[in-house]
Amino acid sequence: MGHKNKALNLSQLILQTKRLGQMAEAKPHSERVNNWVLNHKHLDFIDVSADKRAFIHNGHSYFRSSPWTSSDLILLLKIKSSPKYRGLERKADHLYWSFPKDYPKKLKTLVK
Repeated sequence: MGHKNKALNLSQLILQTKRLGQMAEAKPHSERVNNWVLNHKHLDFIDVSADKRAFIHNGHSYFRSSPWTSSDLILLLKIKSSPKYRGLERKADHLYWSFPKDYPKKLKTLVK
């Protein structure tokens, strides 16, 4: 594995996909992937696809075009809280967090 892009190398190692962003599409996850993610609880994987604005730009600039993503990043940096506290949800059978449809409403209650 090369050392130039550690995120892509990590994705290839644990998911056998080229990008971590393909995690949601890589179901069903192998037991090895499940175990890796569950043993690295300090990492949170977040699916931003519920906010269609996240796909306006390619690459890593989606956090600028998606108010949901940018607000979550700001909350993470400002209050250093868990995804659940920030209004995200994780379904029992998923390894990643996602934005619920009522995220803007949840966000308003968090920032009051």
